[in-house]
Amino acid sequence: MGGGDLATCRVRFGLFWADLKARQLFRKNSRVKIQNQVFQVLASLVENAGQVVTREELQRKIWPGDTFVDFDEGLNASIRKLRAALGDSADNPRFVETLPRVGYRFIAPVTPEPEAEEPLTVRLPSGQSVPSSENALAAPPRHARPRRLLAGIAAVALLGAVLGAYFAWRSRRLQANAPPEAINSIAVLPFE
Repeated sequence: MGGGDLATCRVRFGLFWADLKARQLFRKNSRVKIQNQVFQVLASLVENAGQVVTREELQRKIWPGDTFVDFDEGLNASIRKLRAALGDSADNPRFVETLPRVGYRFIAPVTPEPEAEEPLTVRLPSGQSVPSSENALAAPPRHARPRRLLAGIAAVALLGAVLGAYFAWRSRRLQANAPPEAINSIAVLPFE
């Protein structure tokens, strides 16, 4: 994939997808929050997947000449944050490979996905609908979380009821099988 031909679409790699136009990263349908500069590094690497992106190319694209920063530290920090967001490691990379003193290469397969032709709507928790042509898959269905929460609560309640019934049954059984209590006192009565 050559540089720039993915700038107006979504791309998938592993469990992740990125909306390069809206500059947003998602894991499945949950948004992964990363800084703009870190996303720019990701976009540069994804747009050139399989190819080496040199440190100088990243500097020209993301840190323009009029920006006064420690470029090496800024780039290294951005790569660390990107790897953390992707669950990647420098020692055993699945997404970002480091080529020492040269640059980086995005090594995961990247699949471009064109944007939806019609604007879609996203329902907010307040019940409002918001058109979202940039990112219709951003919000997971709102009904999925409460159902999972209710299912979890019901499972815990059922487990509690079963355990309570078992311990009550066990307690009664132990009492029924217990030997009669020994007499601990003596009474003296007249013998008439």
